[in-house]
Amino acid sequence: MILIRIVILTTLMMALNSCSDDEDVTTVCISFDERQCSSNPWLDDLIGSEGVTDKISALATYLSEQNISTTTVSADPNFNQITCEACFLCPAATRYTVEIDSTLSGSLVALNLLNVSHYRCN
Repeated sequence: MILIRIVILTTLMMALNSCSDDEDVTTVCISFDERQCSSNPWLDDLIGSEGVTDKISALATYLSEQNISTTTVSADPNFNQITCEACFLCPAATRYTVEIDSTLSGSLVALNLLNVSHYRCN
C-alpha cells in the first residue's frame, strides 16, 4: 500500500516538474494577402524588386519595427490565382504567413492587413 502511494506521488511530482515556462508561450499563425499596386508599407523600399525573398525580408523588418517579433515569415507568390486591379482593395498573387506569439496577434491585426486569417501553427 505504501509502495503504491510512493509511485503515485512520484509520478505526480514528475508530471508537475516537467512543465516549464516555455510551454506557457503559444504561437499563432496569421496569413494575409499582399495588396495590389504594392500598396503595403513594407514594400515601400522595394520599388522595382519583386523577388519573394526580398519581400519576406522586408515584411520581417517592417513587423520588427512595429514591435511584432516573428518566429517564421513565409510567402506563397502564387496563392491568389484570381485578382482584381483595384489598388488597396484587391489582393495581389502573394499570400504571407507569419508565426508570432499569440499575445501579439491583436497588434498584427491592427495593421489593417488584407484578408487576415488566424490558425494554429503545426
